[in-house]
Amino acid sequence: MKQQDSAAYRSEEPVFAAVKDSIAPVIYMFALHIVRRAQALNIKRLYFFSRDGYSVMRAAEEICRKENISLEMTYFYCSRYSLRMAAYRFKDSCAYEKLFCESYRMSPKNILMRAGLDENERLTVYKDLNLEASVEDELMDRSRANDFCGRLRGSECFERILTQKSDRAYAAAEEYFRQCGMDEYDHIGVVDLGWTGSMQYTLKRLLESCKINCRITGFYLGLLEEPLNYPDSIYEPWLFEGGKNSFIKAWFSQNLLECICTAPHGMTTGYEKTETGITPVFAENENDPELIRRLSDIMAEYARQASGFEYNVKRNRKAAIRKLKGLMFTPCKETAESFAAFGFCDDISECYHGSLCGKMTAKQFSDCFFRRKGTVRPYWFYGALARSGLFPKMLYRYLYYFSEAARYFIVTNKKRVNNNG
Repeated sequence: MKQQDSAAYRSEEPVFAAVKDSIAPVIYMFALHIVRRAQALNIKRLYFFSRDGYSVMRAAEEICRKENISLEMTYFYCSRYSLRMAAYRFKDSCAYEKLFCESYRMSPKNILMRAGLDENERLTVYKDLNLEASVEDELMDRSRANDFCGRLRGSECFERILTQKSDRAYAAAEEYFRQCGMDEYDHIGVVDLGWTGSMQYTLKRLLESCKINCRITGFYLGLLEEPLNYPDSIYEPWLFEGGKNSFIKAWFSQNLLECICTAPHGMTTGYEKTETGITPVFAENENDPELIRRLSDIMAEYARQASGFEYNVKRNRKAAIRKLKGLMFTPCKETAESFAAFGFCDDISECYHGSLCGKMTAKQFSDCFFRRKGTVRPYWFYGALARSGLFPKMLYRYLYYFSEAARYFIVTNKKRVNNNG
């Protein structure tokens, strides 16, 4: 939430209680798992991706401090946006697929902002495509968006602007990689919450292009889908993995977890050279930095007090799933209300933000359930349901839950068949 929206909270207490009771133990167990795996794999340095890795790193630092473990940790400023900007210059299908991927709000402006185009550059592209500038804020369904993206692919004007921007982003990113010491070890670890492994994939491609040859092991809370394979790049999900665990993914809310575990700074949009070296450039922070610091402090303090407990992979994983499910799948109305003022954006450009869990009507539920075209789904469905006047909530909850589980199962098997066929 932006600072001016702070009044939207009736009370912050349910937020702190939810983090202390449900999230802090999970982040501690995840951080403990990472530390133990890094030791087993003889990894000397871990890079925690901003912003999702902020509180995970703080928990890992407490563990290493308490147990006197020597493990280098670097907070790595990056985002899908900053890494992909540097990778668009490759001009391959993977780069363009990420640029033109679907999001909650597809408009010409939002798509072009993923490529960092300012107003004048967007106007130049619209003119090249014979489009009126007045249409740039119009929301498009998947069909119209595909048509627009197809025209962009064939636009020499757009390609020229994108290449120039990507070349500059690539040069700055390479300097930042070396400044962070990514060329100092043969094997490094990267840490992120999840959910597709695309940042690790993009980073590995960029490092290889920069002649930085190192093996990467990525540690993730979970993966919603199978990540793209790349030589010397390994993915290790903890709670659930792509291709499996459909019934976990059906209730899991990655958007809620990202809001809680984020950092008190804005998204990294790129890198610039200063007198002291390469520094990250940030977008405006969509949520209150002070609130985020307080939530992170709770997680760090929990890790400090809990450090030294017995490590058991299966038992910790089951405990984490139980705690997360209680919050994400069956939240009470008071807890959901307390998170409603958190702002969230699913698009890499972060050019728009909406409530994490706005109230839901019966029609909106029906649209979500049947996945009708043009449906704007709540970022945290079960939180929105808890705030709604729909009754009985248990019926709505399980209808959506089983539909999501079936969807994950169908999508997973379709990908498996395509990959084998």
